Amino acid sequence: MITLLFQDQIGGLKVFDQEIQSWIPVKPVRNTIFLNVGDMLERLTGGVVPAALHKVETVQEERQSVAFFGHFDNDCLISPLHDTTGEAHAKNAGKTFEPMFTSEHVKTRRLESTASKY
Repeated sequence: MITLLFQDQIGGLKVFDQEIQSWIPVKPVRNTIFLNVGDMLERLTGGVVPAALHKVETVQEERQSVAFFGHFDNDCLISPLHDTTGEAHAKNAGKTFEPMFTSEHVKTRRLESTASKY
């Protein structure tokens, strides 16, 4: 649902800017935490809180990364927690978020990420 990134000065994190269709480097800022919203939180908020497409590029310097992924039980039905019409619907460019079991969501995201053009 979220990622907390304690980024060092080595950098390498990039986010995809949909408007210009390009990857933008995230400048490391000392003593800050970068919060990245995941696609499951985007689904729960009906797109009001959008997920950011991101990646980390390989760099020459050594760095340490620790990731922990958690999600709801596979048989949990995930859907927007509120009405996704009106202003919220306009903000997410008309994207719809149909109810989906966690197992379906995870499987869909894995398939999308392996077929991604990015």
